[in-house]
Amino acid sequence: MSMSSEARISTARNLCWWVGFLFPALALQRAFPGVDFLLAGFLLTLQERRYMDLIWVLPLLVILQEGMGTREFGVVLLWYIVVAAVFLPGRWLFDVENFLYAFLCSACLAACYFAVVFLMRPLYAVPVDMQGLLDESVYLALLLPVFWRLAQYTRRWCHAGNTE
Repeated sequence: MSMSSEARISTARNLCWWVGFLFPALALQRAFPGVDFLLAGFLLTLQERRYMDLIWVLPLLVILQEGMGTREFGVVLLWYIVVAAVFLPGRWLFDVENFLYAFLCSACLAACYFAVVFLMRPLYAVPVDMQGLLDESVYLALLLPVFWRLAQYTRRWCHAGNTE
């Protein structure tokens, strides 16, 4: 098989995986309001250091989040910047394949989520429901590591045999 054929197969597998990832993530996000299941895909691109994917994945995720109205306008980009700021130093310090790291990172991200939403909602004149915000943060801390791990396994399975 020529190198360009392998590159096309790799690109096709990557796109198929993203399509297969987005539908369940969006359905779960609708079922659990406040939990960003799309975040698992963003974390995978950072984890795999697939920065070329990040160029198109990040705008896609931001557009989807903004379009669904899950956050106040403009907060999604700030949220993903905070996620990258938490994840990238952690990646250098810990083994990102470890489930304990995924859980600790998710707990830290849940605290960051609480802080970002708590600080930004008053700017949009939206009252802060402390109990609801706390619930969303706890759901994020508990559900994100599981979905992140499932996304990792499906991505490995999808790319099995890939020579990249």
